[in-house]
Amino acid sequence: MKLKRFRIYNYKSIIDSGDCFLAPDFTILIGKNESGKTAILEALRDFDHKQGAIPKHSFPLLGALEEPTLELTFTISPKELEGVLQESQVTMNDDVLRHILEQGITLTKTATGKYVLKGDHLNSTFNDPMEQQAVDTTGFDLVKAKKQRLDELLTGFAMPELRYEE
Repeated sequence: MKLKRFRIYNYKSIIDSGDCFLAPDFTILIGKNESGKTAILEALRDFDHKQGAIPKHSFPLLGALEEPTLELTFTISPKELEGVLQESQVTMNDDVLRHILEQGITLTKTATGKYVLKGDHLNSTFNDPMEQQAVDTTGFDLVKAKKQRLDELLTGFAMPELRYEE
């Protein structure tokens, strides 16, 4: 597999890098001093699964509440894909296989270190339908989830109790 494209969100001074494509032979990263070249390289390093969660010092410098997210797209050869499928014992329909070979595989890493496959056609292949649960994204569940996330981010600071029923 080879890195084809990356996009970095809310990482140090980078709000949204936009899609950055890599040439097949070599790519040069140039820019003025303090323009984010090192931040890009650090973000790509932090995508590594051995790094775990994205370090807190990599969160946005301007105090934004958004968390860093790293999105990388990899190309995969038919031989590599066949090996992965055999090793993992996963089966895919021809449309999904064709899409992967043409578009590549896009993985997103969240601030907590969780990796997510991008694309509904891929998620349906790898996710267990029994694990998927409907989530109320408009009501109390969303408020509770956001408060829980704030509690995690503001460890050491007391968050007020919310009376959800009210």
